[in-house]
Amino acid sequence: MMERGYGTLPVQLYDKDQIWDDCLAVFARHGYKNTSTVMLAEAAGVSKALIFHHFKSKKELYLSVLDRCFERARREVGIDPLAEYQDFFEAIEKYTPIKLDYLKKNPNVYNDMLPLW
Repeated sequence: MMERGYGTLPVQLYDKDQIWDDCLAVFARHGYKNTSTVMLAEAAGVSKALIFHHFKSKKELYLSVLDRCFERARREVGIDPLAEYQDFFEAIEKYTPIKLDYLKKNPNVYNDMLPLW
């Protein structure tokens, strides 16, 4: 969607959350090593310059995407109450099906974060 900004210069509106999701899909499919910033920008529908405006490097973007994945998973799976369990195995029994369900619903998160788990 294009809008007019000050004067006659067009202002491109974009959704940073959508950029993160698009980049996650590319990283999940190709892995960090085989993903270029051109691929990320094309998938997100933005310029490489915009990617580098928000992130200093591909590595910083990747770490930001992973951080967002962990935060989203923590929120949706409800990991915070995990510390309340006295019995480790009881906690694992409770949260394993929840975690697996979350990963089934979010396959890009699974593919991108699998090496970290």
